[in-house]
Amino acid sequence: MMVKGDDEYLGVRFIDGMECVFDSEDYAEVLFMYDGVAYHKLRVGTEFFIMEGGNAVGEGRVEDIGG
Repeated sequence: MMVKGDDEYLGVRFIDGMECVFDSEDYAEVLFMYDGVAYHKLRVGTEFFIMEGGNAVGEGRVEDIGG
């Protein structure tokens, strides 16, 4: 995952959600994977890319931050 307008990768693991269907809206839950990564950049409304290597394979917006 990478915040739009930034170049730092944020390692996350998708733990819940529907099977990906391109060009449709979907919801998923993620867990943060690493210490020392700037996850504070993810706030409600933050737009991001889902990355595989150097390729953006999806995009989204943070809707909720659980605690």
